[in-house]
Amino acid sequence: MNGLIVDLPKHSKYLKLLNEIKKEKVDLSIFGLTDSQKAHMVYSLNVYSNKPSCIVCTNNMQAKKMVQDLKFYSELEIVYFPAREMVYYDVEAESKETQNARMQAIEKILSGVNIVIVTTIDALLQKMLPIDSYKNLNLKFIQASKVDINEVMSNLISLRL
Repeated sequence: MNGLIVDLPKHSKYLKLLNEIKKEKVDLSIFGLTDSQKAHMVYSLNVYSNKPSCIVCTNNMQAKKMVQDLKFYSELEIVYFPAREMVYYDVEAESKETQNARMQAIEKILSGVNIVIVTTIDALLQKMLPIDSYKNLNLKFIQASKVDINEVMSNLISLRL
């Protein structure tokens, strides 16, 4: 465990907050701290509660800085969930990097491991499929086996937003 968080459970206010988090889902807003201090607090609460955390930032720049701050403190997996790019004039210009990052984040979220998710308000406001769609419609291909192309197309079409 990181030496920077060893003494935190000795403080009564921190213990009270930690106990609330362990009881049930808690929406927590941290203010009055620098971004680096917020990362330290989120990391420590995540470690002691053993529950995944989600940090919502106001913009991409703040989210990417938060990811870097968390990586400094944490040996936990930090997952950045970016907002989907809105390209109205040229669909081919859309970045596959963003799509891949979103899918990797969704995969990590569904895995059930203890992670810290960092995202933006824009990413949360974008329409997504229900969680069961991601769980139930995994496509697996085995090398040198036959695939029903109509079934694959049907599954892909049902996933399109």
